[in-house]
Amino acid sequence: MKTKMEKFAILSLSWMLISTYSVSTALPAMKEYYIEYSGSQVEFLVSAAALGITFTILFNTVIAKYLRERLMVAGGLLLLSVSGIVPVFTDIYPVILGSRFLLGIGIGLVNVKAISMISERYSGREQETLLGFRSSFEMLGNAVLTLIAGQLLAFGWQKAFSVYALGFLVLALYLLFVPEKEGNVSDTAAAGVLNGKFERKNAETAIFYTICGFLLVVANAACSLRIPVLVEERGFGTASTASIVLSILMIVGILAGFLYGNLLKICRKKIFFFCLAGYCAGMVLMAAAGSFLLFMAGVVITGFAHTTGITCVFNGAAADEPGELLSVVNSIVLVGCNLGSACAPFLIGGIELVWPVSFAAFPVIGIVLLLIGWMRGRD
Repeated sequence: MKTKMEKFAILSLSWMLISTYSVSTALPAMKEYYIEYSGSQVEFLVSAAALGITFTILFNTVIAKYLRERLMVAGGLLLLSVSGIVPVFTDIYPVILGSRFLLGIGIGLVNVKAISMISERYSGREQETLLGFRSSFEMLGNAVLTLIAGQLLAFGWQKAFSVYALGFLVLALYLLFVPEKEGNVSDTAAAGVLNGKFERKNAETAIFYTICGFLLVVANAACSLRIPVLVEERGFGTASTASIVLSILMIVGILAGFLYGNLLKICRKKIFFFCLAGYCAGMVLMAAAGSFLLFMAGVVITGFAHTTGITCVFNGAAADEPGELLSVVNSIVLVGCNLGSACAPFLIGGIELVWPVSFAAFPVIGIVLLLIGWMRGRD
């Protein structure tokens, strides 16, 4: 029982890791409230946390020299929980912007550890299965937060940010069931890089999966930012409806994470190509859908492909790396993912400047992902 609860507590760390866009359904109301700011500036209030995450991950090795694993994770959970609920109590733009950056720092302190703890403590089939479960826990947390945030909108957009109080529960689970780990893997990893263990093949693998992670997160951000707009534009429902649609997107992703081990056995090396092709199909379908049924079909396909793709990224990045470099590789890939999250509103806005429709990012990003999958599938 203790081992099962330890695994559950480690997996629960991922509940809050992709919560940056959990409050995105509040954006229409926020844009109406902050009329003195541009749409991109208001959207940045949601995505700004990614800058804090990226900053923390970039300095992860330095931070790990001074903070043990337990202090990093517990401190990160406490910081993200406290800073996450700040907008509930104030509507001052600079204060909220600062709190979102601090939220990102909190998430960043937890982020690398949530992944590397699995890679360090488990191996083989058990590791692959838990990595798939971890992706499902990410999507589960985001789905629950998004759904609750959507319902809280009835009490005002600020109340939506109270969902970050869930971080206190995750903190309690971690402190109760995850024992402190002796030693510091990050120090060893840094020494390995300095000693030349990070060879060209390692670097190429890390760069490839970093680019893929960047694009997958941009694609997911496009869904989070534009699905609420499309739902209202096409008369499919209200902001509350959009929160349910986004939750379904994530629930399908949860299922994909639990099925990842079986999918890997069936598809083997082609799994990444299939998921990127599916991502493209889902996003194009959402863009072209004239009915709610077709739109939801695109949502389901995209949600399944996203979790599978993200799991492929971290599993593929870690597959050929020596144990002492896992934290370094995970950190590099996570930097790409969080840069994608931070840059997403501006990249999406740039695409819409060229093609001025609210769904423009969907087919553009989808086709880019398909091309990457096709090139990878040729290897």
